[in-house]
Amino acid sequence: MKIGVILPSLPVQHRDGLDLATAARHAENAGLDSVWHGDHLAAPMPTVECTIALAVAATATTRILIGASGRR
Repeated sequence: MKIGVILPSLPVQHRDGLDLATAARHAENAGLDSVWHGDHLAAPMPTVECTIALAVAATATTRILIGASGRR
């Protein structure tokens, strides 16, 4: 079984004082297999564009997989 996590939204990042790179490294160090970021163009709250968020996660980690999650 492979386990991943969705990266935190901007409000969560601001509230908890973390950023996407730190969150991605934490997931990798915890042994998770992947991190995901939503691709919500019409989100009701401020959001980081998906490809930018995943690029940050990719540059901050070495082995973890990245992916885009979407809503239908």
